[in-house]
Parts: sequence; C-alpha cells; structure tokens
Amino acid sequence: MYPGYDPEFIERLFYPLKYLSTINASQIFYETLVYILAAILIYHGFKTFGRWKTLLFFFGSFFYTGFEENVMIISGKVFHDLDPVFPQTYAFNYGNYTLWILAVPVVVYVAWFVVAYSSVHIAGYFCKNSFTKAAALGGLFAMEMDMMIDPIAVRFSWWGWFAQPNEAIWILGDTSIGDYGIPISNFIGWFLLIFLFAIYWKKITDKEETWGMRKCIIVFSLGLIPLLIGTVIILGGVATLLYPLNGIYLQLPFGG
Repeated sequence: MYPGYDPEFIERLFYPLKYLSTINASQIFYETLVYILAAILIYHGFKTFGRWKTLLFFFGSFFYTGFEENVMIISGKVFHDLDPVFPQTYAFNYGNYTLWILAVPVVVYVAWFVVAYSSVHIAGYFCKNSFTKAAALGGLFAMEMDMMIDPIAVRFSWWGWFAQPNEAIWILGDTSIGDYGIPISNFIGWFLLIFLFAIYWKKITDKEETWGMRKCIIVFSLGLIPLLIGTVIILGGVATLLYPLNGIYLQLPFGG
C-alpha cells in the first residue's frame, strides 16, 4: 500500500526534482514514452485543427487538469493538518517520478492531454453531428481508461488514496488485503474534467471568425480560472453528497 504523504510534503512542493537518487531507467522510459505520445498527438492536432487550436488544447488541459489535481492534493493535506476531521485526498509518490510542478509530476500533466485529446477525438467518430455528445462520450472513454489504470497505479504505489472506508464509495479494491481501492468520486471527476474542458475549448475556438485568434486565446486563458474553480466546487459537492452514505464498497467483476 502507498505509505502516505512525504514528511517534507510542503517543502518539496517547490522542488522541480524530487528524490533524484531514486530515478531509474524504467521510470525515464515510461515518462519519455508519454512525452513522445503527446508529441505525436500534437502533430496530429496540427494537421486536423491547426496549430493554435491544438496548442490551446494542450496548454489548456495541462493547466486545467494539472492544477485541479494540485488543489485537491494540497487542500487535502493542509486542511487535514489543521483539523484531522477534514478528510485527506491522495498524493503522488515522490520516489516514482522525475520532473514536478508543485504536487503533481509533469508527466501527469502531459498524460491528461493525451487522454483528453485522444478520448474526445475518437468519440468524435461516433458523434459526428454533435460535439457535446462527443465530449460526453470522450469523458466516458477517459473514465473507463482510468478504471483500468488507477488500480494498477495504486498497487505499484505510483499514487495513493487516503480517505477512510466510511468516507466514500469505493470501487476496484481488494478488501482481503486492506485495499479499499479508489473512491468513485475520482471516476466522476475524470468524466467532468474531460467533458467540461472539451466543451469549453470547442465553444471558444468556434469564435475564431468573429473574435479572431488573439481574442480567442485571451478569453480562453482567462476563463480557465473560473472553470477550474467551478469544477473543484462541483467535485467537492459530489464528495460531500456521498459522505453521508458512510462507506459503500463496490467490487466489479474486473476488480482487483
């Protein structure tokens, strides 16, 4: 099981490299593979949507999803330290990644783009007449992808969840070894992040003819902050609504 927050968590938020001595070849290979995949998708986006729209999608998803994770991780740590009644959230293992921005590895920011872009683009083939439906289906694709990735990541201590069994609806864990798995609010979050970001990106970039490229970029960039705040509030509300259920464990057929 994941051991918990690093004892120097707050101090290490500002370290771009953490536990450099633990870096190994397999870790570098994995991170490089994600970067290469992202580069391939960016090239695909250049050919499909044009350069500025693709880069807006990349940097927008990088900021939006990455900093949402930072808010959830850091707030969980800080508020729990102030009052242990406040539930902790999760954290990434400092020993398993190379480059960092605050509490989230850089490769995770980039992986969010890979998942968001590929999921929504593939969904577009099934929903050619409605981008809203494509964004929703893409969010479901991403959620299903995380249902496969997250249990593996938890078992290998890439990151860990800290909520107690009575604080969430749990899914995919193995209670026989004390692993309660991943809170279902995480999967809801995956859907919301991909769906809301894709819709937002589409709505703004579609204004190119009337607004022009420069105004689209400015409005998109400024709007990411309230979008991020709104998403965090929604996710916090979902977690709050689920809390009174006093813990429910769901074991799916493909669970651990």
